[in-house]
Amino acid sequence: MSNKKIKVFYDGSSVAEYSNYANVVGVTTNISFLKQAGIRDYKSFALSTIPLMRGRPISFQVFDPSPKGIEEQAREITSWGSNVYVKIPVVYPTGESAVPLIKKLSDEALTINVTCVYTKKQIEEIAAANLQHTSIVSVFCGRINDTGTDAVEIMTHANDTFSTNPHVETLWAGCQRTRDILDAQNCGTDII
Repeated sequence: MSNKKIKVFYDGSSVAEYSNYANVVGVTTNISFLKQAGIRDYKSFALSTIPLMRGRPISFQVFDPSPKGIEEQAREITSWGSNVYVKIPVVYPTGESAVPLIKKLSDEALTINVTCVYTKKQIEEIAAANLQHTSIVSVFCGRINDTGTDAVEIMTHANDTFSTNPHVETLWAGCQRTRDILDAQNCGTDII
């Protein structure tokens, strides 16, 4: 069991409401949630919610499918505020690894939230990139559990792998039940 206190991030589109909760220390948004909420102007939404965070971290996701488009969007998104993380999937829609681009942007001091991480192999590839700027690695534990695979094992691997990199925090993504909070805390995850 870890003695480290896990950080709680809100994930969704109701940032104005949840940014006021005392235990919410950060926010991550999701393109799907924003579409469901009827938010059509992503940049206006982002620029209106960033001040609500009062310097606490907030993540916004790229949505262009191409490496060039992702790079351009990442640069724009991080320009919106010093507390902004840009969410970049670990693989492109083609299945090709996005880790070389993530490494390049991290080396240029962009604050990255590596998202859609599912496997130990992906975790090891991210670790091999040796990110040297503030980053989050989001392991999609909810979906991993949905497949019948033990997310705790994969999350523990991520926590152990990044424990020596002071620039990287791990995030248990897809919290679906109270037990997830306990599992994430017990295996040493930084954020849920």
